[in-house]
Amino acid sequence: MLEIKCTNKSTNCTPRNNRGCREANDKSRRYEEEWIMLCLLMNIRSPGYYEFLRKNNVLPLPCHRTIRSYFSLVDMKCGFDEEFAKLLAKHFETKTILQRHGVLLLDEINLRKSVAVCSKNLTYVGLTDFGNDGPQSTNLKIKQHMVSFSCFSLLLIHTQPNAVFASKNPVKSDELAKLVIKAIVYLERTGAKIHGVIADGASTNAKMWSLLGVSGSMEDTKTWFTHPVDDDRKVFVFSDAPHVIKNVRNRLYNKKKLRVKLSNNYICWDYIAALFNLDIQHAGNARACPKLTQRHVVLNSTLKMRVRLATQVFRNSVVQGLHFYLRYNPEGPLKGCEKTIGFCKRMNDMFDALNRKTPNEGLIPESKDFKVLQESLEWWETALQKGEITADEYLTRETSKALRISL
Repeated sequence: MLEIKCTNKSTNCTPRNNRGCREANDKSRRYEEEWIMLCLLMNIRSPGYYEFLRKNNVLPLPCHRTIRSYFSLVDMKCGFDEEFAKLLAKHFETKTILQRHGVLLLDEINLRKSVAVCSKNLTYVGLTDFGNDGPQSTNLKIKQHMVSFSCFSLLLIHTQPNAVFASKNPVKSDELAKLVIKAIVYLERTGAKIHGVIADGASTNAKMWSLLGVSGSMEDTKTWFTHPVDDDRKVFVFSDAPHVIKNVRNRLYNKKKLRVKLSNNYICWDYIAALFNLDIQHAGNARACPKLTQRHVVLNSTLKMRVRLATQVFRNSVVQGLHFYLRYNPEGPLKGCEKTIGFCKRMNDMFDALNRKTPNEGLIPESKDFKVLQESLEWWETALQKGEITADEYLTRETSKALRISL
């Protein structure tokens, strides 16, 4: 039954001496590399299901300690690995020219403090480490931040991590700019064609863009820098769209009201909260916005960082819910929410235009999504340029620059 359901590749990577795996002595098993990888993925997907299959001998699966022992043999280090570059070059040799085009993804995360000793080479693990591609630390500093670089294919649904760098504090902007250039050169040497860099709106990233000549100011917008490998090519810069939407949501939540034009009503967060309070009075199957929860409308410091909650607040179901309750009771708590409805609708359309996944939905001139992005860029900024609204009624400077660069 197992052989019928498994592909040839899956059956070929079963443990060596598979007949002996059913014996009482499990220590005699020897596992192929691909089988270990499959076991690891299965364990990540569902640890309980993995343990059930192992204990009941449904499949000859190794225990958790065996998997960890195998992976302890892998030499994992920070920086750009030349041996990995050779493997990546072989991978790109099997791809067409179009499939090699992609963008560079940059992300920085916080780490938990932890220092250990690697028994294989008797070195500390958990300290600041830039490999051979950054400043070398003379002191033993515990790493608390990590910068990762990945390559995302524009044609294939595929993301390949390339390198990580560990530091005690957030990486300085000038060092980050150098690492971005090195990452582009590193990937180009393997056969990739890098056309852009995507990062979130962190202050260090914003300063890094300015060091590379990118500007998000309204008076002098420049969204690209010269390609480090070819002077005739450009590398375009994008701010991560979900994080931009999150910053817009946080600005509206903190200020409680924003405005597009002086003569218009305010865009108020209280209308979204009122919608939730009206909607929860009905049973679950009778709600207009059944997926709108208290976590969407009452935010703490943790919920403000949740990108998914931010994009869900501006979706079409919220727009339709505001329309429904406003028509039901025009003089109720949603009186005057027309501008809030229009704002949510525009943010939803803008996010959808930036969130296409298939090639046939890509942006082309005169397409619907292209017009949506053009109108979104001009919609708010026209009022600010004419002085119809104040800076306090607008987005923060960092968010507006990030949105302007991406659009």
